[in-house]
Amino acid sequence: MVFRLLRSIDNYEIEIVITLACVKGGSSLARFLGLSAPWNAILFVLVGLELLILDIRSEYAVASLVAIVIVLTARYVSLKIPVRFFAKRLNFAPRTATMMTWGGLRGGISIALALSLPPEANRALLLTVTYIVVVFSIIVQGLTLGKLANAFIGGASLVVDPDPSLPRKRSE
Repeated sequence: MVFRLLRSIDNYEIEIVITLACVKGGSSLARFLGLSAPWNAILFVLVGLELLILDIRSEYAVASLVAIVIVLTARYVSLKIPVRFFAKRLNFAPRTATMMTWGGLRGGISIALALSLPPEANRALLLTVTYIVVVFSIIVQGLTLGKLANAFIGGASLVVDPDPSLPRKRSE
């Protein structure tokens, strides 16, 4: 029912209100039933419901793949310079810029900005590309970040001992 309603409307403000109403209603129902209803669900419901009505064309998919590469490259470059500059003073873990690049998940703000575009600003293309970049970020980057960290760091502790001269309890 909500899917059909969203599909029939071409007004982002109304779409957002409907999806938020669904989340709030679901949250209230979950609370009434004694279930967990985290507020982070709002973003995922917005992504999920809007994703159902996106106009996904092959050229949009290609543009999305290019956008993913551009976003990751831009983030890496923007991190690599400060990491190199502060590397000696801050004692960064190995491959910090790469880890921060891959861990830089995108989401709610990007989607809100894309939803706020007027139709004459090529909204369909930008909204589709934004959603694909965000979904890639959440699913691919989010689910592989731990494996990447283990591969780079090899299980080594990232905690720096503030004062190695103090005696420590031995764990047995």
